[in-house]
Amino acid sequence: MKAVVLAAGEGVRLRPLTSARSKHMLPIGGKPLLEHTLLSLKAAGIQEITLVIGYHGMKIKSYFDDGTTLGLRLTYIEQEHPLGTAKAISLAEHYVEGEDFLVVYGDLLLSPNVFTDILMRNRSGVGIAMGVVPVPNPSQFGVVQVEDGFVKAISEKPAEPVEGNLINAGVYIFPGDVFRDIKKTKMSQRGEFEITDTLQSFIRKGESIGAVFLSAKNWLDIGRPWDLLEANERVLSRTELRVQGVVEEGVHRVGPVGVEAGATIRSGASFEGPVLVCKGSDVG
Repeated sequence: MKAVVLAAGEGVRLRPLTSARSKHMLPIGGKPLLEHTLLSLKAAGIQEITLVIGYHGMKIKSYFDDGTTLGLRLTYIEQEHPLGTAKAISLAEHYVEGEDFLVVYGDLLLSPNVFTDILMRNRSGVGIAMGVVPVPNPSQFGVVQVEDGFVKAISEKPAEPVEGNLINAGVYIFPGDVFRDIKKTKMSQRGEFEITDTLQSFIRKGESIGAVFLSAKNWLDIGRPWDLLEANERVLSRTELRVQGVVEEGVHRVGPVGVEAGATIRSGASFEGPVLVCKGSDVG
């Protein structure tokens, strides 16, 4: 199965960190956020991926190139204007060639289990599969109502309180003929063509959308600067941190501390792990 990764947005809420690069290239555990997504897709058995790029898209393209270094086959689709998720997905019609395909938002930190779970649900024969995840603040996302394993309603950032804590996780599997419905999607009040509106149209027609329940420990939305702290902690906590650079005598370390080759930690410095000191750093 092919995958489509939506990576065209800027990440306005992450300014000024995104003033010179897109949110998808912000470093998490020594790698761009987007690289973690690509590696999770690979671990789930997906190797053919197209990236929908826009804001600072050439930096994404020059970093990953054709994906050979990651053992992937990458292609790119440029979205000149950010007009919403439905519009971005519609650009991949010729790429998927009529086959089922996976879509994932590129500003999420996801474990490979997320993709294996949704792929498994797709094999059960459901037409559309959609990831849902519990969060403590559902009104900040697209709130989802689920009954008997199927999505019954989606409310995009509702103003009024809603029941339940399940939200749209930003991971889907669509059939190859979904594009005719996507093209019928009208512009929302936010001035975008949103895939959640497309999904609502399916629900109104009585078509099934299978809900895939994801664990919150395997999913994290990177929407605010402080989300980067939790993302780094998650990644570093499951990463083998090795000392390959220079660590002088007299450095105080508590917990796991990794030092990449080309980094230096000088005497008197103190670290409380998990911490990764990347190449080019000189700490003292």
